[in-house]
Amino acid sequence: KQAIYGWRGADLATYMSAKAELLGHDGQFESLKYMYRSTKEMVDDFHIIFSNGWFNGMQAGGAAINYEKVEFPGDDAPESVKGFRYPDGEKAVELLEAGNGLTQFIENAANEMIRLHKEWNQYMGWEKMCVLVRSNDDGHLVQQELRKKNVPFRFYHERGFFAAEEAESVLALLDYLSMPRSMGNLSALLLTPLFGFKPEELDKRLEDGDAAFDGLCERWRNYADKRDWIRLFESIMCETEAAVNPAGYRQVFDQLLTDYGRSTTVAELADALRALRSGDAFAGENGSVRNKASEVPAVQIMTMHAAKGLEFNAVFVAAGFSGLSNDRSMDDRPLQEKAMEVCRLFYVALTRAAFKLYLPWSRNVPDGWLGKRGSALRGYLGDGIRTLCNGDVASWMRDPGEQQLEPVPLPAPDLSERPPRRGMKGWRLKWDSFSSLNHHSAKKPIEPEGQKPTSDEGSSNSGDGKNEEEQNQKSLVPKGALSGTVFHEVMEKLCEASDGLGFEIGQKGKNEFKELITEKDDKKSPLLELVRRRLAANGVVNKAGANKGESTAASIARMAWNALRTELVFGVDNKFKLCEIPLKDRRGTCRKAEVNFVLDESLLGDARKEGAGALNGSIDLLVRRDDGYYIVDWKTNSLDNYEKETVETAMDEAGYHLQYQIYTLAAEKWLGENAVKGIAYLFVRGGESEDHPSGKFVHPMKEEDRAEFAEAFRVRIDASDKEEADKEKEEQ
Repeated sequence: KQAIYGWRGADLATYMSAKAELLGHDGQFESLKYMYRSTKEMVDDFHIIFSNGWFNGMQAGGAAINYEKVEFPGDDAPESVKGFRYPDGEKAVELLEAGNGLTQFIENAANEMIRLHKEWNQYMGWEKMCVLVRSNDDGHLVQQELRKKNVPFRFYHERGFFAAEEAESVLALLDYLSMPRSMGNLSALLLTPLFGFKPEELDKRLEDGDAAFDGLCERWRNYADKRDWIRLFESIMCETEAAVNPAGYRQVFDQLLTDYGRSTTVAELADALRALRSGDAFAGENGSVRNKASEVPAVQIMTMHAAKGLEFNAVFVAAGFSGLSNDRSMDDRPLQEKAMEVCRLFYVALTRAAFKLYLPWSRNVPDGWLGKRGSALRGYLGDGIRTLCNGDVASWMRDPGEQQLEPVPLPAPDLSERPPRRGMKGWRLKWDSFSSLNHHSAKKPIEPEGQKPTSDEGSSNSGDGKNEEEQNQKSLVPKGALSGTVFHEVMEKLCEASDGLGFEIGQKGKNEFKELITEKDDKKSPLLELVRRRLAANGVVNKAGANKGESTAASIARMAWNALRTELVFGVDNKFKLCEIPLKDRRGTCRKAEVNFVLDESLLGDARKEGAGALNGSIDLLVRRDDGYYIVDWKTNSLDNYEKETVETAMDEAGYHLQYQIYTLAAEKWLGENAVKGIAYLFVRGGESEDHPSGKFVHPMKEEDRAEFAEAFRVRIDASDKEEADKEKEEQ
């Protein structure tokens, strides 16, 4: 009765034939007749609806499919439904006015959701309500109507997620940021739900312009230029109409950050999203799926097929208006067979409900026969409703007049004015990062005169640059952020592995390492294969060197090997190499190499009485020793040499002292007071050739360091805040 995937080859006739054969060989027949998910009242109503010829004439494989009475399990029922009592005037199944179609039904359903959420809050959190539709197109119409009432929603298990409107809107925004002179890109962006202009409003908006909008986009481009994707995405979430229904946009941004967070340009990020959308367009049932776990409570919108096996306290069946045939491409089954499957599909849909089930009906047409001839409402669904109501349909309908409830108030300010105004920043959480604090203006209050900020990962941070061309000629690892990304990803994989392809490779001697990366015939080196995969994933060419065995992959593998062998000295009796750290002590409680954090700036206490925001970042590696934890950071900066003095100059010029101060404050908020015993920065290009250690900066923690770190952090935050305030005042 729940066989609903015939269109993709789940042949019910084959099942029925197999069943008959088993029974013919002394097989035993068992009937699963108890329904555990629904209240007794709901189970009784199901019996009335389905026993009225719902499966009449349905056959498969020469065998009839008959309805058998559904029963409530009584004392064996779950406590959640066994002890439930309906409030006065409430029925398990109710009808909602559908007027002339789906739109009016959903409008009334939204009002009913608001009522249930207010009056039945214990049982009717938003996430416990579900709208079932026949197709994704109907689902998008449901979204539009729920959005008008500010009812939070998400398209649960939506296939081809990156083909949905949220991803389309984000792509339009990224395209505009990459090509702001294109009027076509601007028009496409303004028409998205992020800004919500109507086509008839567009010409006037393009002609008049808007200084506030231009300022907002300029700020977004600045974030993009610095690859500060987190701050860009947070701003979009808060300063556009994405805030009205954030769940879908949040997943788009989460996916982009996870897979492409180190992209060099906004154009590359747009291309990545375009590729995801292109893949989803042909993904069908195997397409991307919405991430449920990370989203806020919201009404679920899903197709009936996706709902199989699930249950909800309240179910709204927003379907039954179209014909019974299953109009899927490449589906050449007979019409009668398709119609029988749709009958089973509605059986699945109705039985998802635990406490409340809402079905569409119309008082505008005879007998509620809304929709196409041969639709569910003109067939078995209508017959079941009339049997349930015993001819008195009116008594089962909830009067729309009683349901004209106001939209749910939003927690954020009214976003109806478009484009968004700069003044919205007043309620937006201030979001910082090391990069945002380390730009030139913010550095001035505490940096010695003459120091210049420089970009991380691959820049030349020391010396006069006269040896830069020679350095490039010697190195097979190109300068730039992408090489840094590749190295970080390789070290993350090594950190999480063991048994010959973990940090233990650093214990191998020079000749053993050569054997590790030597490839003969068809025997590949696992280490080189790991590096090659990361190079390919980031679009970095694996160049071959002049001598046999030389390549970009081999150079990065050697950088990793030497970094793991570099001795870190924190005191006379406190020295170690990373290759000596066992697996359990290089992942700790986070169970992975890179440790992401969000640091509450209010930890600075009375020095920041109001307006404190949050600072985000990630620590490359935390290792555990007997005396505590040590922070390790990889740097792929290209220096003239990797001696102590040059490395210390690079640390000063790049502002890395501030970085490890932030890391320490964040780590100790998590691990506990005085948990961090030292910091090590490894400039890994020093180990690109032969048996050379990485350049290193090592800082053993002292008792007075914590207070100094917090004060340096506070000064930098205040400088950043002042600069932003001055800029905002100037713009206004």
